[in-house]
Amino acid sequence: MRPSTLCLGLAALAGCVEPVDNPADNVFSARVQEVVLEVDYQHGAEPWTGPLLHEQRAWDLVVANFAALFDQGPAPRRLVIPTALDQMQPIALPPTEGFTREQIWDIAQRHRDDSSSEVRRVFYVVFLDGYLLEDGAFQPHILGISLRGRGVVAMFTPVTRATSHLAEQTGLVHELGHAMGLVDLGVDLTTAHHDEEASGHCLNPSCVMYRVNRDSLMKPVYREKVAYGMQPVLFCDRCLSDVGLATTLADP
Repeated sequence: MRPSTLCLGLAALAGCVEPVDNPADNVFSARVQEVVLEVDYQHGAEPWTGPLLHEQRAWDLVVANFAALFDQGPAPRRLVIPTALDQMQPIALPPTEGFTREQIWDIAQRHRDDSSSEVRRVFYVVFLDGYLLEDGAFQPHILGISLRGRGVVAMFTPVTRATSHLAEQTGLVHELGHAMGLVDLGVDLTTAHHDEEASGHCLNPSCVMYRVNRDSLMKPVYREKVAYGMQPVLFCDRCLSDVGLATTLADP
């Protein structure tokens, strides 16, 4: 059972602060000083942490895209994101072929170690050795899901291993985008780029928030940016503009 109040101590903020149930609530506010990614993985479902297309470490892609989102505001935030497997936590789960959303939430409740507060937000990611189980059927094409409003992302390793290391990373960035309120899932739009036929997705096929995660779409964007010495930010300008508006509204 978690305490109802988090006492952070003088190193962070003096006194105690109330916990936040949904880490995405006003996450782009200047009051938020630290954003953390807590990553667990089921035994046998380790995420890939090696090189990505022979150019950089895989999890540097998550770092670059998180940084792009939180660079939209005037106040710097500390980003705590693991990039190596020894910075992530293995967990033991009973063997099963599939996981329902309810089971994923239960796993998060039992295994996450950290909690969010007004000044510190924690998103939880778990890599599972099985498929999404929805409406009584396995979903063999779903890379990952976000439990929206809860700050929880699940990635399905049998699916990601059948695709590519890049698809695993772009799928993770995509689901974390949902977890933080993109597209039009809590973060308001600045322009009309929401896909009305696929809620929560961007109309731009070159954006990581597009409805389909394909290497044929993301690989050219990634490779071009790396080739020109740019950060491989896969959120399109319109999604980043939405975040900029959210920052402005959160901190009038």
